[in-house]
Amino acid sequence: MRNIAVFASGSGTNAENLIKYFSNNNSAKVSLVLSNKRQALVLKRAEMLNIRTVFFERKEFYVTGKVLRYLALYKIDFIVLAGFLWLVPESILEQYPGRIVNIHPALLPAYGGKGMYGDSVHKAVIENRDKESGITIHYVNKFYDKGDIIFQCKCKVEPSDTPATLADKVHAVRTYSVLKGQHKIPELAAKHDLNTTLGAWIDGDLEKNRQEIETLIEVGRQNNPRIIRLMVGNEVLLRDDIPKAALIDYIREVKKNSWRPVSTSETWDVWLKNPDLVAEVDFIAMHLLPYWEGIAADDAVDYAFDRAARQNNRRGNLIGWKESFKTF
Repeated sequence: MRNIAVFASGSGTNAENLIKYFSNNNSAKVSLVLSNKRQALVLKRAEMLNIRTVFFERKEFYVTGKVLRYLALYKIDFIVLAGFLWLVPESILEQYPGRIVNIHPALLPAYGGKGMYGDSVHKAVIENRDKESGITIHYVNKFYDKGDIIFQCKCKVEPSDTPATLADKVHAVRTYSVLKGQHKIPELAAKHDLNTTLGAWIDGDLEKNRQEIETLIEVGRQNNPRIIRLMVGNEVLLRDDIPKAALIDYIREVKKNSWRPVSTSETWDVWLKNPDLVAEVDFIAMHLLPYWEGIAADDAVDYAFDRAARQNNRRGNLIGWKESFKTF
């Protein structure tokens, strides 16, 4: 099991999504959340999800090496910057070569650099009358937003967009289950004009699966235009939790009872090996994990495009979870 550390300076929505995603993953987990702001909401979010948190000051980050010692203490293998506003010191870069990535709310190399974060990015995009924006995931080096790009997702910028509405397009909600109160998330998200990709968690517990499917159908049929797609399971075949035929039956049941696009999410190789699964879904949600496959940082971008091109399907690939993604 690999350990992930998340650095964040703000509210922590991306951090929370990472924590929830890896909570049901057998290969990695978020073990530590660190922030340079004592009152940052990200720390509270992490604590509510039972994740260790650390607040640190500038001196501890750049001078004393205390933050690096925290990373060693918790045996961190990989670092994600999710709304973190400081440059990473060379001591940490040297310790984690090719193992630090950043999530940036724009299409780099445009709108990168010091001071380009959050609403300042979205405001600049709108003021320049750009026709599209999105997010970039890139490797981190000693310069702001200059590391090699791993992946980008694009969304349209409408003439009526404001920095707030553009931020909503870049930030959306993805659930992995509809049980234990999570069926309320689309309603809450809609109050803040956030789109929701609504998911049901499918595993070897057939009784719980039945609850997930029935609740997914029920919530998915609500008159909520912010629910934009339904996901039946996450890496179910990769984990070999249930037979493929059973997963297909679940997908068919949801499609029969919903007008929204329906799919499941799997790694690229699972999709490639199962064309009959491709035939059952409305779009492909494909996971690309170059680091976990041992792909060198310099080869990661070519890896991503190669895996996407291999699908060669007629529905288009959805890589990630954001509305209006461009298809390959």
